Amino acid sequence: MPVIGNVTRFALEFEFVDVASEDRTRVWLNGRVGIWCGATRLGRFDLITSLQIVMLQIERVLRDVGNRANPRFRGLPARDVWATLNDGMYGGSDPSTVELADAEQWARHEISLHVDALDDWKLFVVDDAGRERVVWRKRGESTTSELVVSAGEVDAVLRHARDVLDEAFRARAGDHRARGGDA
Repeated sequence: MPVIGNVTRFALEFEFVDVASEDRTRVWLNGRVGIWCGATRLGRFDLITSLQIVMLQIERVLRDVGNRANPRFRGLPARDVWATLNDGMYGGSDPSTVELADAEQWARHEISLHVDALDDWKLFVVDDAGRERVVWRKRGESTTSELVVSAGEVDAVLRHARDVLDEAFRARAGDHRARGGDA
């Protein structure tokens, strides 16, 4: 069960699981996934999900490396950072916040991985004076949590996890072709 990063800081954990499939024409990479923030595992590790989709979600997040600073959020409490970003991106009650989110491209701050095992958690990261503030909240709860890590730490973990998943997928594709399947 690979853990990329430090579970007491920020990490991504996954476990590969073989799932029988009727579709022999495709290569599948399934497993469990969780995100660790400050020694708390986020996610439903009991669910088996597509790790290929996790890899694609990580790619989406990595497109914004080095582009997550915004002075608007500097010094704000974690709950205000999360609420402002969430309302602006997901249609809060104030139309001017939605317009501002679009103008300032707030989507670059979202690091949620949109797969069933992690759908209940929404995470944002803001670069702030040489450090990263990760703020998250579970759906249906009002408590916002925050983790402060070194600048670049989140992206380094995600980049390494993407590389491990990519290597596993390529190995599985090679095995699949060796058995006579299409890849």
